[in-house]
Amino acid sequence: MALEIAEKDGVVELKGKVNAHNIGAILIFLQEKLLVEQNLKVDLSKVQQLDIKAALLLEELYRASNLTIKRTQFYGKDNACVMETLRFTRTAYILSESKS
Repeated sequence: MALEIAEKDGVVELKGKVNAHNIGAILIFLQEKLLVEQNLKVDLSKVQQLDIKAALLLEELYRASNLTIKRTQFYGKDNACVMETLRFTRTAYILSESKS
């Protein structure tokens, strides 16, 4: 499945494969959203594949935005493939508990 980015109720939803080939476009999109929003919520629960490079770059965005007055939250603890990669890269701490 190709990558799909949708926004629903103020939450950016990523669907499909998030990998080294498309993470650059995803990061540009998310950084643009952060320019106008204080709190960026990203749902990874429908991601079918997350590779190591993408996980590390999502962590970089998380850390960079949270060092400013902005806040980025990622969701998807129920997604086994996302959790497997985030645990392997030791970046699972970027996931928040719930979307509320």
